[in-house]
Amino acid sequence: MNKLVLIVLTLVIAGCRQNGQIKVSKPITLSKGAASGAYFTKDHRGNSVLCWTAGERGTEHLVYSIYNRESRGFGQPVLIPAGGINVSPETMNKIAFKDDGTIVAVFAQKHPTPRNKFAGSLMFTQSFDNGLTWTNAKFVHTDTLRDNSRSYFDLATLPDGEVAIVWLDGRLRKGKDGSSLFFAKTNGTNGFLADKILSETVCQCCRTDIYVDVQSNIHVVYRDVESRLEGQVRDFAHIASDNNGDTFTAANKISNDNWLVDGCPHTGASLSSCGNKLQACWFTAAGVPGLYFSESDNRGVDFAPRQLVSETGRHPQLAAVGEQLVMVWQEAPPDDQARSGHHAHHSEGTNGGGIIFSTKGSCDNLFKKISIDSEGEFPVVTTTGNKGILVAYTKSDRIIVRHIEL
Repeated sequence: MNKLVLIVLTLVIAGCRQNGQIKVSKPITLSKGAASGAYFTKDHRGNSVLCWTAGERGTEHLVYSIYNRESRGFGQPVLIPAGGINVSPETMNKIAFKDDGTIVAVFAQKHPTPRNKFAGSLMFTQSFDNGLTWTNAKFVHTDTLRDNSRSYFDLATLPDGEVAIVWLDGRLRKGKDGSSLFFAKTNGTNGFLADKILSETVCQCCRTDIYVDVQSNIHVVYRDVESRLEGQVRDFAHIASDNNGDTFTAANKISNDNWLVDGCPHTGASLSSCGNKLQACWFTAAGVPGLYFSESDNRGVDFAPRQLVSETGRHPQLAAVGEQLVMVWQEAPPDDQARSGHHAHHSEGTNGGGIIFSTKGSCDNLFKKISIDSEGEFPVVTTTGNKGILVAYTKSDRIIVRHIEL
């Protein structure tokens, strides 16, 4: 196992809020055995829910636990019968809750074939009784050919109470670079409706993100592929929907990074909304390699010029607590950072991590780093209400959780 490096808590405080105090709890080990792929969501009552993949290789299974704000602890883990699942920190297995309490679990299955070593499927199962029983697993996608690849998916509960999914799909890209971006949503108890394509040529190995803002607009970000004479540009694109995913806007770039890269970055972008603005954080090696941040005040029609957040950051995620924005990333060791400027292959196992808290408002932002753990990787973050934050990450094949009060 690779040696893990520092997880850092970085605090960005607006000048008018520097007197605030932050409390970080002691680490809580949530998983008893081998575990990875931590993922946060919310249930239909607004409670934070942590999902992860547990078990040794060949015996992995999906587990979730609901956070209790009163006791500041997690409930009894619920096992989801999902056999033969694959786990990757950049395309975690996930669950989502409909408004009526229905739980939708989506997980990846790898089945390499002689023609496609990356072939795999996305499966889903549903529970209508709070996780006591589950339906038989079915395909998310209408195409079920075993030679095709599907991966890097994300879930969100839509304004109409249904669950939507976006993912990368190789069915249209046989013998060509890249994947295509697909979308589907559930319909009552029937599971997912027929899928539809949102973008034909996208990067095949970076996390997608689907996010619903406070105005009920759906936003999707993905790493686009633009072919030029000098090579391929892989920058992040944004599309949006104001009608529950029936139609989406044309794609626009979050930032004109113009990253020319012949390879797979293995690091996606993340969205959140704070102070009536849409925020984005992502990694690029164009210019100074690192994590960048930008925001839009017109629902993603265009974004402000990018701001460098960390020269050693990877795998960002965002969350908002009122007018305070929480950013989570994984910090790379110096030798990996030195290599990142020369080629594009960033391993999903890049070690280290980091967490940023940012207060947005009329004041200028200042940066301050606070160490919270000496080991760990792939942190994720969610809110608990009352200015509470939960951060989960993998450490020594276990899921660790920290509670943070702003």
